Amino acid sequence: MSITHIFFDLHGTLIESARLHPCYSDGIGRVMAARYGSTTEHWSAVHRQIVAEWDVYYADLNLSGDEGLHDMAEGMFRTTRALFRLAQLPEPPPEDIRILAQQLLELAPEACPALYPDVLPVLEQLLAAGYRLGIASHAPSYQARGILRGSQIEHFFTAPIVGPDISEEFEKNAAFYDYAARLASVSPKNCLVVDDHNKAIQGAHATGMSGILLQRMPSSDNLEGVSSIAQLSDLLNVVQKMV
Repeated sequence: MSITHIFFDLHGTLIESARLHPCYSDGIGRVMAARYGSTTEHWSAVHRQIVAEWDVYYADLNLSGDEGLHDMAEGMFRTTRALFRLAQLPEPPPEDIRILAQQLLELAPEACPALYPDVLPVLEQLLAAGYRLGIASHAPSYQARGILRGSQIEHFFTAPIVGPDISEEFEKNAAFYDYAARLASVSPKNCLVVDDHNKAIQGAHATGMSGILLQRMPSSDNLEGVSSIAQLSDLLNVVQKMV
């Protein structure tokens, strides 16, 4: 069977985290200042402080465990609640904080272009060649959409945008990718996953999908049996050779 659907990872594959993160804090600042007063700069500084102490908020949480989705929601609640504490402003009721946490994930990156330079030409080539493009990310689907809008590429993705909130799996395992294929109404054998982590490629293989590991940086990992490319511009040639 030939490849018809390609599911991309976001961070490290399409999106350059080093560009996204500073802009993301500024996005948090803009939303919070508009809703709760003070200044964009003040809220942005508060968010950067939280990012610097991120592990403290997640220390007792296990996103890869059986309660991974619950722990992810709890981490989002804690970090959003901390915005008000560190800004020394009254915090809203808990349910409002939970809603805000989700909204911030989507809204904050909407003004943050953070594509790797090689991404846009490849997406254009793949779309012109007739492939359906989707996203398979650790980020919740609503945050993924915000990130795609920030880089002005959401329109390329007509296949499902799958995150843990959609698949109900935080890990990119066989169940994660099997759900992505079912959501797209396509056989896993017609799907390709492009990711910068070998564990994700193994999860794709476990459900019958093809996988290509994008290695933007040299690695000494043992990648026996794994197809890999060093730059995204090689992708179309590799996909067209797959049967």
